Amino acid sequence: MRLTRLQPSHIQQTVSDIEKEVTYRLPPAPSRKKKEGGQALVEYVVNGTGKKALAAARRCLKDGVSEAMVSPEKNLMKTELDILTQVSNAKLKHMPSFIGSIVCKDRLYMYYAPWHDYTMQDRFNSPLEFFALAKDKRLEVILGAMICLTHSLTSLCELRPSIRHRDIKPDNILWSNTMDDRTLCFIDSGVAKQCTSTSVSDTYVGTMQYMAPEILKGKSRSSSAEIFSLGCIFTELIAMAHGITPADYANRRKKHEFARSLPRITDIMQRIARDNEQLAALIYTCLKLISSEPNERILIHEVHAELVNIATTLNIRVQCCTELPELASESEPSSHSTPQTSEEDLTDILAGIHIH
Repeated sequence: MRLTRLQPSHIQQTVSDIEKEVTYRLPPAPSRKKKEGGQALVEYVVNGTGKKALAAARRCLKDGVSEAMVSPEKNLMKTELDILTQVSNAKLKHMPSFIGSIVCKDRLYMYYAPWHDYTMQDRFNSPLEFFALAKDKRLEVILGAMICLTHSLTSLCELRPSIRHRDIKPDNILWSNTMDDRTLCFIDSGVAKQCTSTSVSDTYVGTMQYMAPEILKGKSRSSSAEIFSLGCIFTELIAMAHGITPADYANRRKKHEFARSLPRITDIMQRIARDNEQLAALIYTCLKLISSEPNERILIHEVHAELVNIATTLNIRVQCCTELPELASESEPSSHSTPQTSEEDLTDILAGIHIH
């Protein structure tokens, strides 16, 4: 594919409707921070000085991005800005707030809050602080994170038009150094899409490691693929709660894409469930997310309901997101709906499950 530099005409078209005055600036050199992805650069910016300074993130495309990223016909930067303003206007929990955008030196910059120094992937890469927590606290941390993440994805599904992130992975989830579930935030909607309630797509986008099996096979994508990606992250969190380092977990599944490692992942999760009764109910729910068949995966609002039920049964304090947003009247039709696990079922599971 031919590479091209971002042209001013494309940029002006991108921000024509939503450009605002932005007063955030890069801090002095010693305080500068940045994160680089495959196609974008995100930098730490501030508004003001001292303790009253407001922090935010500034995102722009890197030099040499593909023509598909910047052409007027397929301007993903325009889509990303539209999605960012939509979720910001809806004031969704665990989603970024749009601050504004500017054009400077023929380059488009998007500004949003919050800025965190850590992503969930950073936690996976350096898990010592997490492992220093007591086992009960580990369970509280991961269960709170799971509830907040499912709440956020449910909110995206209930917007009209609904939004699919299409690149759910730990690198795209901010998580503060306190590991407080209230600080979780989905970022990078560069390949996200606004959809109708019945939209399917055959676009091959995202990160292979967390792609659903049907996407790797080149089949159509529906919202069920989002659920699979989230389930992959949940297995990583569960493994950490059990004391398995993310690196060891990756080795145990042979470092393959999750979709190509489902038998190994299922075996690992089942072994953890036998050894750790507290995690058994979470695993029971998690395995419903990562079925190889899209129509057999649990729906996202059902995931949330089961997780909240587990927290109640285990008497775990959840800090936020226990109540879902009101479901839209045009919710996505499904030929399959996984029965929710009742409190009595969870009690039986926690009493000691036997998986063959």
